[in-house]
Amino acid sequence: MEYFSKNKRWLKFGLAWGLLMYLINMFIFPLINSKEYGITEYLVSVPIWIIAGTGFSYFLKIYPDKKRKKQEA
Repeated sequence: MEYFSKNKRWLKFGLAWGLLMYLINMFIFPLINSKEYGITEYLVSVPIWIIAGTGFSYFLKIYPDKKRKKQEA
């Protein structure tokens, strides 16, 4: 079970990052800028931030490995 949780840690981080960015961009910034969104904007942005968060996390997972392998060669 340790291997599975360690291997999927990037996915948990990506989902958390996407959720954090969703909350900031859809609730905090509109409060600061006095902008209102409709239900469509809230629903459309959920999959966008999930994909962006997991993509960002996956990039952070693979980039150091590629850099380290290049230095070892």
